[in-house]
Amino acid sequence: MARLFIVCRNGEMLNALQETTGTLTNSPELIVFHSAADALCHLAEAKQPDCDMAIINAPLPDEFGNELAKVLYEKYNLPSVLLTPAEHVQTVEEYLDGISSFVIAKPISKNALMQSIQLASGAFRRINRLSTENEALQKKFEDFKVIDRAKCTLVGVLKMNEQQAHRYIQKQAMDQRVKPRVIADSILKTYEF
Repeated sequence: MARLFIVCRNGEMLNALQETTGTLTNSPELIVFHSAADALCHLAEAKQPDCDMAIINAPLPDEFGNELAKVLYEKYNLPSVLLTPAEHVQTVEEYLDGISSFVIAKPISKNALMQSIQLASGAFRRINRLSTENEALQKKFEDFKVIDRAKCTLVGVLKMNEQQAHRYIQKQAMDQRVKPRVIADSILKTYEF
């Protein structure tokens, strides 16, 4: 974890968070905000989130904190750990269902907080890795669909069989030093109406 947002209005809790995150194996650089508006303003100026995770100590002075967690995920794909009073945990979890956010009940010991942050960080890394792999697989699947459409077009228009169409696309891709998808797109552009 390289950089960490902390959004916290309470000085005592902020000190505890800074102390706890300072004991992590890869001690992260901390960026501290005292309200949701400050954090969102910083992100809007930066255009890209310049941190790996946010820790939000609810309630914040300008909102509860769950809204901020949702915006951070939906707009910036930024996971968060939301520390909330125990009586609000279920409501907050329901509100944040389906996004990368850990909801932790307060009060919490420093050791439990540190372990929660480490678990959340590991889970978020795995989620990001799986998301990246999923996107790559979806792109491959889309490429296969386009290549298969191009093969069908070659079979229908040029009366090739499936093997000949496959070989034609592969040979053109090798000869032109491009991906088969580029050749398939060209075939579809040429022969489909």
